[in-house]
Amino acid sequence: MVAPDLRGHGRSDHVGKGGSYNLLDFLGDIDGIISKVTDQPFTLVGHSLGSVISAIFTSIRPQLVKHLVLVETVLPPESNMDETSSQLATHLDYLTQPPEHPRVCHRGSRRRSLTSSNTGPVSWLCPATGQTH
Repeated sequence: MVAPDLRGHGRSDHVGKGGSYNLLDFLGDIDGIISKVTDQPFTLVGHSLGSVISAIFTSIRPQLVKHLVLVETVLPPESNMDETSSQLATHLDYLTQPPEHPRVCHRGSRRRSLTSSNTGPVSWLCPATGQTH
């Protein structure tokens, strides 16, 4: 049985500077906890906001959750839950395995473009280099 405290709730720590308390972070936290504590289907317990997060997690990772216990939950909105679950699963996958994006420019090009004495309009700030970060 897993009954996690959401970040900043219960006995969990608050996030530091630059941290956030958004849906995808909560889902990512649960995904991370589960991957470290079990590789078998488990019982997930959520209370209040945690019940909403747990229900959403179960809808996008149903193979992991054997039983779902919701305490003092809210009712879900009337919408296409399959589509919503699919979209959230895509976002959660992005959090756990973000793709590499091409670099837009080098520091030198950016510095020159920002410190240029030309105050007229420019069509680009710096060329793409094809490199990734």
